[in-house]
Amino acid sequence: MAHSGSVKRSQDILACGLCETDAKIKVKCMDCDLYMCQKCTEKVHAKFKHADLHDIVALKDIHSHIDANSEFEPVKCKDHRKQLCCMVCLTCELLVCPKCIAKTHRSHLMEEIQTACQQKVEEMKKMQDQVHIKIEKFIGKINLMAEIEKSKSNEIEQKILEEEKQAREVQSKCLWLLKEHKEGAHRHAEQISKQESELLEKEKDIEMVRQHVENMQKSKNAEMFFGAVKSLQTKLESIDQSVSPGSFNIKSQQYVPNYKIQTNSKMVEIEIQFEIKSKYEMNIFSINSITSDKDGNIWIADGCKEIQQLQVKEGLKTLKSHTNFRGYPEIRCLNKSVLLTSFHQICQLAANDESTVFKDLSPNLPYTLHVSDNEIIVGMNCASAYDKVETPIIVRLGFDGEIIQVYKNRGRQLLTRDAVRCCTTINDDDICYIDSNFQRDLKGDVVLINKHGIIQWKYRGNSFINSNEHFFTPVEVLRTKSNNLIISDKKQHALHVVTAKGELMTILDLTLMGLEEPGVMTIDVSGTLWIESKELNKGILSHVIFSGF
Repeated sequence: MAHSGSVKRSQDILACGLCETDAKIKVKCMDCDLYMCQKCTEKVHAKFKHADLHDIVALKDIHSHIDANSEFEPVKCKDHRKQLCCMVCLTCELLVCPKCIAKTHRSHLMEEIQTACQQKVEEMKKMQDQVHIKIEKFIGKINLMAEIEKSKSNEIEQKILEEEKQAREVQSKCLWLLKEHKEGAHRHAEQISKQESELLEKEKDIEMVRQHVENMQKSKNAEMFFGAVKSLQTKLESIDQSVSPGSFNIKSQQYVPNYKIQTNSKMVEIEIQFEIKSKYEMNIFSINSITSDKDGNIWIADGCKEIQQLQVKEGLKTLKSHTNFRGYPEIRCLNKSVLLTSFHQICQLAANDESTVFKDLSPNLPYTLHVSDNEIIVGMNCASAYDKVETPIIVRLGFDGEIIQVYKNRGRQLLTRDAVRCCTTINDDDICYIDSNFQRDLKGDVVLINKHGIIQWKYRGNSFINSNEHFFTPVEVLRTKSNNLIISDKKQHALHVVTAKGELMTILDLTLMGLEEPGVMTIDVSGTLWIESKELNKGILSHVIFSGF
């Protein structure tokens, strides 16, 4: 038909479907599904084939021609009580009558009531499907967290049972020792009693000899008297030696405890809270490093060799910006200055914006930094090192730049991959760091070594979310005030929280809060956590309040 290309579809300004210029709609042809002005009705539509058989309805009477399948009854206009609503104004989201259209809504987007309702139903169905999918995902993630807690519960139960087993073994051993002690004490008492009886018998014998001496004295027989005296003297000397020995032997029992009984064991329920207070969309390529200063400002280094100082006040305000740095610098604040890695060097950016070389570590490549209360920890990029055994992987520096200690990768135990991606300290002397692939897949482990470079533990992720297919991708490790560790797992969109002993406390799935791919992090002077991540493929810097770990 000649008019088919000019028919106005839904969500257009209501105008004549034939001339497409006149907005003074008078009628609708129910057969052609066209709104028409008076002129086109008489001059154009009348020439259509069988036009005289078409159902032409005045705009004010459209409500009486509602489709038989419609579930909606005519609605009186709130502003014009004698009029019935015939359209939906999509611009104002109101039901309108012909007078409303003519007076107020002429240039607005219009739709038929039935069509608009059908569209709303479809929108609600789509929204319901989306909500259903989100609910299923949320339930899945909640169930995963429940499985993790169940696994931890089983581990705790096994530890308690092991301790109970040890306690039973100690109890059994103590009962055996008690029995042994009683038997020994009984033998000792019998021995003392025997010695006492022997001495008493000797004393009786002496008394008998003494009586014999007295009798001999009374008999006036000198020879027999002196014989009896000699016999008495011999017995007395013998007994005197036995009761006045030069040495003394006695068996004495002693208890030597050699069992550690965990009398202080207890169950502690920790309430972990994690709340995103603010999200800031970042207009930069990527954040390569982040740190904070003593004034509460945030410093970031992006992938375009630029360093920015940001002030946090309602939003993020750039205070300073520095460019032309080589490589992708790692930045850390030291007093009023900023330390940054730059190929073979660690540079220092002073408060007056002057940059100097703090320490040249050639031919090594410093890759990550950590500033503690009394020293600087430097982690190396060993990806291009020819000899990865003798190459230093971690160096301790004083605040004057002097080397305190060097850790080499002898036996390739401390570093099994390419680089120390991030590091921090626990209990001052222990160093926790990420043993990571440099530019490939970010696969890595978290390692803790003591002051002497001996590995205390390795954390390789958790089997509930990490596997050969979904491997552990740690990017940053931070120590909290409670001496626990927060680890960002970029590819699995999660934060792992572990204790200083490398034991898992919990895993936080950031997708539940709309965040993906958590990367570099820092904790500012107020204890607030800052996380670089993605949300709908946009770079996001999140301001997070946490407690419990």
